[in-house]
Amino acid sequence: MYKQMHKHYFFSTITLALMIICSAQGFAQLPANCGGSTPRIAIAGDSWAQYMADDDSHNTMLRMYGHPDKTAVAETYEICIGCIGSPGPNDYAVSGSEARQWADEANYDYLQNLIDDLNANPTIDWVVLSIGGNDILAGKSGGGWYKDMDLDVPGSEAALFAVVQANTEYIMDQVWLRARPNINFMISGYDFPNFNVSNSFPLYLCDQYACPKREDLSRDPINDLITDEEISAMMETVEGIRKGMVNPTEPRIFYDNGMGLMHYHYGYDDGLYPNFFPGTTSEPQGEVPFASGGDAGTPTDRGNFRGVGLFGLFGSFDADPIHLDFEGYEFKIKNQMDHILFEDFRKNTTDQMATFWSDGAQDGYVDIETNTINGNGLKMGDEGIFCCFGGSDNNYRSILSFNTSSLPDNAQVTGASIYMIRSGADDNPFERNDKTPVLDIKKGHFGSSASLEVADGTASANGTDVGCFKGAVEGDNFALRIDVEPSGFAYFNKTGVTQFRAYIQEEDWSNEYINFYDGGGIAAALPPDVYAEQNPPQYAYRTIKKVDNGDGTFTEIELDKGPVVEPREGYVLQEKLKDAREDDDGNIIEQYFLYPALEHPGLAKHMSEAFGAPADGFAPFIDISFIIVLPVELVDFSVEKRANTALLTWKTAAELNSAGFFIEHSTNQKDWQEVGFVASEGDSEVTNYYDFTHEKPANGDNYYRLKMVDNDATSEYSEIRHLHFRNEAAVVNIFPNPFKEILSFEADFAEAGYVDIQVVDVLGKVVYAQQIEVNKGTQTYTLNGLTELAKGNYLLQIVGQGQVFVGKVAKR
Repeated sequence: MYKQMHKHYFFSTITLALMIICSAQGFAQLPANCGGSTPRIAIAGDSWAQYMADDDSHNTMLRMYGHPDKTAVAETYEICIGCIGSPGPNDYAVSGSEARQWADEANYDYLQNLIDDLNANPTIDWVVLSIGGNDILAGKSGGGWYKDMDLDVPGSEAALFAVVQANTEYIMDQVWLRARPNINFMISGYDFPNFNVSNSFPLYLCDQYACPKREDLSRDPINDLITDEEISAMMETVEGIRKGMVNPTEPRIFYDNGMGLMHYHYGYDDGLYPNFFPGTTSEPQGEVPFASGGDAGTPTDRGNFRGVGLFGLFGSFDADPIHLDFEGYEFKIKNQMDHILFEDFRKNTTDQMATFWSDGAQDGYVDIETNTINGNGLKMGDEGIFCCFGGSDNNYRSILSFNTSSLPDNAQVTGASIYMIRSGADDNPFERNDKTPVLDIKKGHFGSSASLEVADGTASANGTDVGCFKGAVEGDNFALRIDVEPSGFAYFNKTGVTQFRAYIQEEDWSNEYINFYDGGGIAAALPPDVYAEQNPPQYAYRTIKKVDNGDGTFTEIELDKGPVVEPREGYVLQEKLKDAREDDDGNIIEQYFLYPALEHPGLAKHMSEAFGAPADGFAPFIDISFIIVLPVELVDFSVEKRANTALLTWKTAAELNSAGFFIEHSTNQKDWQEVGFVASEGDSEVTNYYDFTHEKPANGDNYYRLKMVDNDATSEYSEIRHLHFRNEAAVVNIFPNPFKEILSFEADFAEAGYVDIQVVDVLGKVVYAQQIEVNKGTQTYTLNGLTELAKGNYLLQIVGQGQVFVGKVAKR
């Protein structure tokens, strides 16, 4: 069993352990036409794993990057207000756990718990592993690292690091051995700590953890207390172990480099060191050699750490020296998505893939109520008449235009996903989940020209409702993913433009619409009043008083606030609780400060940096996967029904170095299975004929393709052919056909019993009906009483034993 994680916001109190406030927020729902999600990530290890899991930020980021159908799971013991928990029997994201404990399976169940969860959830193919930090921070008294430890025991530092690495590798080896060998590990790195708690807060907070730990990391805490720079240098050395685990011989190990990530996004303004602004230091490098970002000589800013209460009082003094706060871990997980996870989830096939961006000059949105167009941004949904009059003033339909002419002429599309990035919304229809999103496809242009025009909103499409919408797009910069259904694959234009029309099916009097960026990176505008409502003023600081109402609720009174801080391009302003105390009357006084951070635009940042996308990555794009089909030497390939079997026939004009043909079968054009093999004639310059009979087609749709294999193991595919079966009876032959007076048929029935015979004329009228007894096996049956039938064409229907046969007959 695994536990679905929910979002938690934490404030913690340090006595002997941290206490956390847990506040849950449920998942946004998927649109009605495409529900469901699958566990793909397990989060395991120490307190960094536990905080990431309990915050639920992985699932938030999966939704932000357009993959809400994938989820992250974990088992944690969730410390809550008024209680200090302890690890449960199934937990594997456990604060304080060490790699050496994970490897000590005789005394700790963490590793076995992880393996059990992986075996219970076979779809999980990623483990985010945060481990090893506690082995190091155990310090001198706990058998961990301390400054100049080699002066006491030569070689002890290298030995400690080697043991941490060996135990981490043991964890991975056991997962591959006892769960699945294809699981990928993301070794999750740490960031620079900050042990300078006593400089800004009461000494009590320092005494609970930070100050004793700094002393424990020192060889001589009285005369040679370890410095911030020395702690950071130790962290860099430890991260070197994690970097070294990534090597070309082990493609299942990845490294999440987070050293200096908080410096990059938040800068530093603690006052103990020279200040620097967000974005002025380098970002941690996501590829080998994984160079650190930020400033290694400066601790992470105090405002980026978890809140700590004072004497059990609800509060948020940022005195935790190690653990990032909620927003900090969100930036970390975006970093994981950018460098590792998104590309894996994006390309989930071995087929070739090409990416195309929407053309900003040809896309936009159409209002089919007012018959107007707007080339700036994209919009879906409607705006209604003021209250309750049963109609709408506006009904928006987005047009996306992709030049897909670079697809190879012999490409066969096997999948396609569109990504659109939200720029704003007014009562988002995807979050309400009471309306139906629709995607139409056009091979070419919807209207009469390439330009955006009113007719694009209602013009005929080649394929209607061909999209599976993924995500509720609950925030700005969240991506909406639309998977194109197989019914639309045939309409991709290999010589020009392919257009899509995205809209909401229903409209009413209420305002329910969502805006996206267009191909030029331009956002559809929100009305000024809506924008103002969604973006209230933000103040440099605020002080509020919470008066206890005696029923578990509080009345908030604003006591003070600083000046309004104007929005800054490229920055996000985050209000954080900095201090909380109780006044003489028992009221809670809370003080908030505004922190600027370098904005991370989600998927747009990844697409811009990794692929040089237009419009800084905000343009809608489509990933198209495809295979290259068989070249023209395959002269013909066809399938036809033969009783309850499928007969495949094909011929080749010439063959060179050909080994043969694998016959592949599918019921959905996605999942293919080999059902047979036919050896080729070999080298030949004459026409060769081949056939294969599929004995057991599925009830319903059946798709077939040929995989031609050469002697050098290269292969290519034919086009796909289709047959539809309706549980047809095993009728082998009808004779004579045409008939005069007597009609016979040969059939193979699975059981003895009765079947109904009907002859139907061209108008659908039953002109002959008879029930006959049949035997098990193959036998010939004769129908009498057909003398009076007029000459003409008829359908012979044989119904029985859960089967139906329909065949054409004629009387002469």
